[in-house]
Amino acid sequence: MIENPDNVSTALGFVRTHGEVMCRSEFTAPWAVSFESRAAHLHIVERGSMFVAVGDREPAFVEAGGVVFVGPGNAYRIASATDVPPVTIRRALAIGLTDPSVLRLGGGGAQCDVICSQFTLEGVVASRVARHLPPLFTIHPSGGPAFTWIAATSRLIADEVHRPRPGSGLMTVRLLDLLFVQVLRVWGEPQPERLSWLSGLDDPQIGRVLAAIHADAARPWSLRTMAAIGGLGRSAFVERFSRIVGESPLRYVTRWRLYIGSEMLRAGAPRIADVAAHVGYGSETAFAHAFRAEFGVAPGAVRPKQRNNDG
Repeated sequence: MIENPDNVSTALGFVRTHGEVMCRSEFTAPWAVSFESRAAHLHIVERGSMFVAVGDREPAFVEAGGVVFVGPGNAYRIASATDVPPVTIRRALAIGLTDPSVLRLGGGGAQCDVICSQFTLEGVVASRVARHLPPLFTIHPSGGPAFTWIAATSRLIADEVHRPRPGSGLMTVRLLDLLFVQVLRVWGEPQPERLSWLSGLDDPQIGRVLAAIHADAARPWSLRTMAAIGGLGRSAFVERFSRIVGESPLRYVTRWRLYIGSEMLRAGAPRIADVAAHVGYGSETAFAHAFRAEFGVAPGAVRPKQRNNDG
């Protein structure tokens, strides 16, 4: 039995993030840009200051060095002042992206430089992560020790954006992944219950079960086995697990197994039968059927295409 498991790390390890820098922006007052996207957004304010507002909520003020996180599915705007009419990001890019990587927009006043990035989440717990992320979370330079790591990562991202070198694209993607985890941790530290939905850490019994599933997905899991690990009766276990995790225990096990299998296939696992056995399926056919039901494609469709001898 794993004691005090870090289920947050385990679960986040199975969230695939696709991050990208949208543009390096040089705004001059007055300016305002609106966003409406299913993706999550991260903005790094390098110079000057700006307001950010999600929907009809009160705008937040962010100065140089600050980081803005907007959860997926939220319409929002950033601006030099709250009363400036915004243009959409699509329109802004169409009229202001004169340089391949720099967006210039505004009336020529006080300058605000912002690195705008977005990322999507995929994976077995991605929908759960997205559902509980904050609509808006701002981190300021006066944020104390917790800000130190975020500031360092932000500077590295800015360096790769301003001075592209071989490998900068990959470096930026990896750094955005790291920045996402750092922001999520800072958001969750003051109120640990903010992250409890992800791991079940607020419930020792469910936390033990999740840790066991994560450690051995191929085990022939049954409700009786999981309930015993949690120290609960079967009916009480099913009710508590479903309430905390958001789906039934057996459904969670199935999705966890399939996601591990999809990651193995994406990494180039040569034989589907080996993947099926690794995640607890008795036959390749059963695995393929469950995989198609979950992802809408056959297992072979997610494997990287093989190159021919000519490259």
